[in-house]
Amino acid sequence: MPDHQWRITKYDPALRSDSGRFTGNTWTSVWDIGKSFDGKLTVEEYLRVESAYAKSAASFAVESSAFQVTIADFEVSTSNQAELTALGLPEIPWQPPEEGSIIPVNRIQDLVRIALREIAWFKIQTHSFFIHFGHDFYMYIGSDTACDSSRDLARLHGLFVEDFRSPYS
Repeated sequence: MPDHQWRITKYDPALRSDSGRFTGNTWTSVWDIGKSFDGKLTVEEYLRVESAYAKSAASFAVESSAFQVTIADFEVSTSNQAELTALGLPEIPWQPPEEGSIIPVNRIQDLVRIALREIAWFKIQTHSFFIHFGHDFYMYIGSDTACDSSRDLARLHGLFVEDFRSPYS
């Protein structure tokens, strides 16, 4: 198991209860596009946040020297891209990988988008690195490298990086 693990989210830790539950009023799913929270979730805002997750995940992989990753525990969801493009999202070109598929690092951003859009659920991993996805835009990353630059990049993109062990390990 990697030495360093983080929970990476769009949720400000200052808005968590004593039990760790996020208490803010915000969107938690791609299916919230068009709904109102502290303002209406637009396609543009959704894509901005999705891009922050995708770029951050790719940065962690590169900084961890995870240039090829394995797909584990792959499950296809009931969501499909036609429904998502009807919301105004661009289609993601992809073929569902098979369990155990080796994927090059340059495909990680699309895989993150697939997971965040709830098209499929899976783990991305190597012997010294992983990306796991939880519900509601929770992403967990583990690495044998401290990934200082990637943590800074995630924060620069408006994400919160907390030391936290993945519940999916």
